[in-house]
Amino acid sequence: MAATAVPVQSRGDLVLADPASPVATVPGAPQILVPATLSTTLDSRPLDLSPLAGPLAKIAQIEAWLGTELIEREEATRVALTALLSGQHAAFIGPPGTAKSLLILLLAQAFDLSKFITLCSPHSKLEDLMGPLRLSQLPHDIYERLTNAYMPASQLVFLDEVFNLSGSLAQTTHRLMNEREFDNGNRVERAPLISVFGASNQIPQTPDSAAFLDRFSFRLWLGYVSRTNFPRLMALYANRPSSAVLRVLAHNMPIFASQHGLLTLAPPPVTLGQDELFSLMWAAAHIPIPQSILSTLDKLYDDLAGKGIYVSDRRWRQSQDALRVNALLDGRGIVTNDDIAVYTNMFWTTREQRVTIAQVVERLGNPLAVAAVDKRDQAKTAYDAAIAAQADTDLDSGRKMNATVEALGKLKETSKSLEALLAQAQQQAMNPTKIQRALDAVQGWRKELSEYVL
Repeated sequence: MAATAVPVQSRGDLVLADPASPVATVPGAPQILVPATLSTTLDSRPLDLSPLAGPLAKIAQIEAWLGTELIEREEATRVALTALLSGQHAAFIGPPGTAKSLLILLLAQAFDLSKFITLCSPHSKLEDLMGPLRLSQLPHDIYERLTNAYMPASQLVFLDEVFNLSGSLAQTTHRLMNEREFDNGNRVERAPLISVFGASNQIPQTPDSAAFLDRFSFRLWLGYVSRTNFPRLMALYANRPSSAVLRVLAHNMPIFASQHGLLTLAPPPVTLGQDELFSLMWAAAHIPIPQSILSTLDKLYDDLAGKGIYVSDRRWRQSQDALRVNALLDGRGIVTNDDIAVYTNMFWTTREQRVTIAQVVERLGNPLAVAAVDKRDQAKTAYDAAIAAQADTDLDSGRKMNATVEALGKLKETSKSLEALLAQAQQQAMNPTKIQRALDAVQGWRKELSEYVL
């Protein structure tokens, strides 16, 4: 597909130029690739993603990196990336110390975006979010705010303990989050906001905070790391300098910190530039949704309504963008049943609804892919245990060998199960991509562990 570079103004406008005419270059403005022929309707054929191979490879690296930095947070990572690339908002809810904030802070490092991060409280004021008043304008009865470095001027926003905001203050964010506009003095400013990420220790209980939750298209409950993966959590941080101590040193000895490169957060392997991010977002917006998926959504609507779960028209429309982005992140130019899984983290308002929606979505989506991912995760636990045994200096060679042989047996059994799922998916004309990836991962772990036995 022929394409042309089109500049994006710093204020957030997309400048759609006639590809046949010269394109004016805005110095320093991000560039995105757009189809040579612009249309308000989509082709039903899969979108060709080959021009975006580079950005897609980078986003895959970022997702994999977050999967190694955070234990049992693969689903949360996918939710965060889907929210960002679909220009929607996500709330991460769970008890203290479950890496909600860490996930967003790590994610923010990987994108070349303007950022605003703050801790919310019931005593937060309007100027804490929107910026202080411009004193020079007060004598003229103009209440204009200095928004630079605050929420109205930022592309990525993280509001920690977001549901602590008062109802009136939360209400002031409504237009900014929904329309990307901010009333500043006697003019309306267009905000470059892409996504707001919120974190909270509990599901909103008051009517005001529940209404605020509705502005977050995605909501995910995060619990503590399971007992099975607790050794992985401990090993991850035991093999690194203490980030808490380094943070103290960096704040008290800034010159020393700059000279010695003290890192309080692990650096991402790559950084996605604005050109690349906006190119991916443009592509996702043009990924087709087949009629078969729309029929599945009809069934989802009926099943949820039958269980007393009703979703607004606006939320249903927004959910289509999540389907498209999930397909993009999986490297597909068309939505399939695999993407239905995004609904697990979109429509619930209580933990009971979360479980119910997950069960309905799993049945309507690609159950074989769900089973494959579960088997892969179980195999990863066995693999990690064997690697930990090899690194344990308190174990003799015999015990290390026994641990490796036991893990190899489990991985072999898992490989056979995945091969059966792959054959079943092909027979039923289901998308085998996730199953094949799970099988490739398990076979890679088998090959690595086999070297300890040979």
